Amino acid sequence: PGKERMSPTCRRAAALQALLVLAVCDFTAAFSFSSPRCSPPLTCRACAQRPPEENRALDRREFGQTAAAGAAAAGIASVFPAPAVAAAKREEPVQATDKNMNEVNAGKWVASHKGVKDRDLVVGLNGDPYWLIVKPAVEGVTPALEPYALRAECTHLGCIVGWRPAQNLFVCPCHGSEYSKQGVVKRGPAPRALDLAKITVDEKGKVLFSKWTDEDFRPASKVS
Repeated sequence: PGKERMSPTCRRAAALQALLVLAVCDFTAAFSFSSPRCSPPLTCRACAQRPPEENRALDRREFGQTAAAGAAAAGIASVFPAPAVAAAKREEPVQATDKNMNEVNAGKWVASHKGVKDRDLVVGLNGDPYWLIVKPAVEGVTPALEPYALRAECTHLGCIVGWRPAQNLFVCPCHGSEYSKQGVVKRGPAPRALDLAKITVDEKGKVLFSKWTDEDFRPASKVS
């Protein structure tokens, strides 16, 4: 008595939004882009034939299977959009997260990613994998992130490219496309360079992704 009862429509919306939360939780728990052993649930089929240091690539189909839960959640949200989902449609900067879905702090990231570890996979725009890059060390200059990140999906058919520090190249495990350290195509069948995203750091040190709107600063691809 004295309490208002929820209408059937409101109850259904609340139930579907709860389902959305569960689906997203399952999705993020399984979301791992980079693993030296390519451990389950995302197992790279090419890993068994590659040295451990080259096991940084995921098969696009396996990535899609993991993303299925997120896609289902997005479908529910389109029918009953929660305030957070509606806000996400605005083109605002996106907080970068690591393979464990932890927010990326610029200072800590730079400190732990030097030398051959100067680039690693993170989750960026639209939940896609991106290579976050630390600038090469220069004497007298404080280490920092590059102002751009590279989308990790090969522009041929969408496989996740891996970084090979010995060759200073990004290489697609599916069809052999090769990209320079800036994502420029060096060898086909990839038709164009890896996509760029803008990287900024806020006052709290959080790494933020936004769409690349400037002119592409990279040299033209020379496909062999």
